Amino acid sequence: MTTILEVRSAVVRYGAITAVRNVDLSVDRGEIVAVLGPNGAGKTTLVSAIAGILPLTQGSMHFDGQDITRLGIEEIVRRGMSLTPEGRRVFADLTVRENLVLGGSSQTDRALFEQDMQRMFEMFPILHERSKSPAKTLSGGEQQMLAIARSLMSRPRLLLLDEPSLGLAPRIVDQIFRLIDELRRDGLTILVVEQNAAEALAFADRAYVLNVGEVVYAGTSAEVAASDDLAEHYLGGQLS
Repeated sequence: MTTILEVRSAVVRYGAITAVRNVDLSVDRGEIVAVLGPNGAGKTTLVSAIAGILPLTQGSMHFDGQDITRLGIEEIVRRGMSLTPEGRRVFADLTVRENLVLGGSSQTDRALFEQDMQRMFEMFPILHERSKSPAKTLSGGEQQMLAIARSLMSRPRLLLLDEPSLGLAPRIVDQIFRLIDELRRDGLTILVVEQNAAEALAFADRAYVLNVGEVVYAGTSAEVAASDDLAEHYLGGQLS
């Protein structure tokens, strides 16, 4: 497989606090890779640095063979990477369609833009039904769908998902992860940060387990799921 994302010796500090320390991570084209770990493990900090929101203190990042270590989020989006942030963060007072328009703001071809909008409405029928409604009137699950659709409007080759199941009912969580799997089958590469380890491991190809900013284990999803030690110490108990 071809590596699309490579992170090497990544360090992120907030003043005197080191939130991410010497992390190596790679994602191959067409994979779903999960980043797992308890609260405070550094998962969101790591994915925020990959997306260009936070600067690396040390280390390097390459996307599709190009050095993106010092690039900001707008340039990284233009190169084909998009982040759906933790907590959804839709624009509450804008309509569903207006949120999607913002997600596709880097698209200069109007015909392709409208094609992408139609694709989102086909993929998420509820967003079509609610296209003129303010985003704040959607349920939590519908807002998560909108947040993912907004990210997809930029036509990413790598989608970063930060805690997509956070705060959602189990039925909606299953729906979100089925969607993630469908996106991978359509050829999208996905890096997903999750506390819901069992759900993530059911779909991911590989996983990295973080604790206090460090990778404590990296392997296939089957290997992680089979480890009672990882489950007990880092992943909140049983994985099945």
